[in-house]
Amino acid sequence: MAVASYMNEYTLDEQLDRWSELIAYFRWYPDVFCEWITPTDDEGKRIGITLGADQKLLLRAMCRFAYNYLVLPRGYGKTLLEILAVYILAILYPESTWSMSAQTLEASAGFFSDKHADIVRFYPIIGQEIEKCRITDNFVEIRFKSGSVITNMTNNGTAKGMRRNGCTFEECALMDFTKYQDNTEPITSEPYKSVLKYMSTVDPYARNKQTFVTTAYYKNEAFDFCKQMVIDKANCKESFVFGASYILPAKFKRNRDIEEVEALIDKVGELMFNFNYRSRWAVSNGQCIVDIDRLKELQTLARPEMKGAKEGEYYIGVDVARSAKTSNNASAIVVVRVRRDAKERVRELQAVNVVKLPNGLNFKQQTVICKQMCALYGAKAVVIDINGLGKGLLDYMLDRNILDDGTELEPYDMINTDYRSDYRDARKLVYGIEAQKNNTEMITNFINVVDGNILRILEHFDVNKALDIPDEDFMVSDVLPFLRTENFIAEVQNITVETIPGTGKLKVGQVVKADKDIYSAMIQVCWYVMAFCNDALPDEDEDFASFFSGFISQPKIKR
Repeated sequence: MAVASYMNEYTLDEQLDRWSELIAYFRWYPDVFCEWITPTDDEGKRIGITLGADQKLLLRAMCRFAYNYLVLPRGYGKTLLEILAVYILAILYPESTWSMSAQTLEASAGFFSDKHADIVRFYPIIGQEIEKCRITDNFVEIRFKSGSVITNMTNNGTAKGMRRNGCTFEECALMDFTKYQDNTEPITSEPYKSVLKYMSTVDPYARNKQTFVTTAYYKNEAFDFCKQMVIDKANCKESFVFGASYILPAKFKRNRDIEEVEALIDKVGELMFNFNYRSRWAVSNGQCIVDIDRLKELQTLARPEMKGAKEGEYYIGVDVARSAKTSNNASAIVVVRVRRDAKERVRELQAVNVVKLPNGLNFKQQTVICKQMCALYGAKAVVIDINGLGKGLLDYMLDRNILDDGTELEPYDMINTDYRSDYRDARKLVYGIEAQKNNTEMITNFINVVDGNILRILEHFDVNKALDIPDEDFMVSDVLPFLRTENFIAEVQNITVETIPGTGKLKVGQVVKADKDIYSAMIQVCWYVMAFCNDALPDEDEDFASFFSGFISQPKIKR
């Protein structure tokens, strides 16, 4: 029925009653509201966004329940759905106030800048309901003709005194829930007041709302909060909890197919894939080998180095894997540049490049890449664990390698063992580590270079960008080093350390079984440099005992 005909058929009071019924229905079924306002073509076919059954379910939950907790994979389309829900609520609840929160103001504003244009394009009627829209790099204010307002805020910012009818918290797994309970949770404590014949009155049927959205993470306060909401849901309280893996959006063809997403395991690593795509929480890590927040503070390198600088001093660490199966762990290579102070002591260990070789390469193929990288950086040493698989790579490293195009790669010799190359002109470049013998020293050194502010790694990188990185660019891309650095942090976060009873030696374990190839390559090369390449110029005034105590201080290990 046309609106004009509708208005002519019913009195004003009847129209208000019927419109009230319609609004109440749309508040309960926001997905029907979306279908109602979706544009149609000349043949009456809806165009634009088609919501999947799961999206309709979540849209209803976010508009009905007081508390929602959604654990969703990357590529799900959750951000558009969150903003769409808030826009609908702002229209259907006049003079209401809403916020969308993230870890930073820039991040929360970024969600709107990315999705606002899509929503008003796909749903032009929503755009017509917006009276004013201001979206900058760190600020959002959207005012609706209904009198409602949407703004942005930070997850861990001070929110005392704020009042909102609803708030959505993005990446809540990283929230400080102590701050949340202290100053953020109360912002929705005042009930929504509806406007009825120019009088403001509490709406007994409306509920203020808080929605928490995240990918999975280590089991922390956010996980405990989710568990409590599951209990509340079971007890028929106003809570809704939903989780899904990458399979759900793939089935609805909203993103890449299952095979394409699963191919990302080799790029992002098993642990990060579990977090970001399988929505699997990991066991909490109270015995992590280093303080992860401290390690992240060391993400200060703005750019990787894809080749050595003329006056640079470089060392390479290699963790070896070998299998014809593509599912096998891949070998990892870490390139460290050494920065020294005026007395030639090591001031910084800069991990300027991190590489994971394609799965399935044999030892000869891995050797070619290792030697090419040694030449590219003018490496002073390449450090390899010669136990187990490392021995297979070592044989080829000591040999002269001839490529298919006739190019010769020079043979290397050992720095520290009696195992020698057959070539008298071979350069002493390979240091063989027996990890089991040197494990305690390497662990201790790694803890010290992190705590001592010596290690430097590449800046933070959004792992979701890995979706568009071609496999063939594994060595030449200036993006993948950032991604591999994030893999390294995830590996470290998964590693525990403890003292072997009665021995004083250290051993590492894992919270969950996952790759630790980059971690292994990193601690090997860092230990070699600090143990054998850290000689200071003599100085009679130098208190050497004091100096070395800063590097050899015993780490705090849970016994």
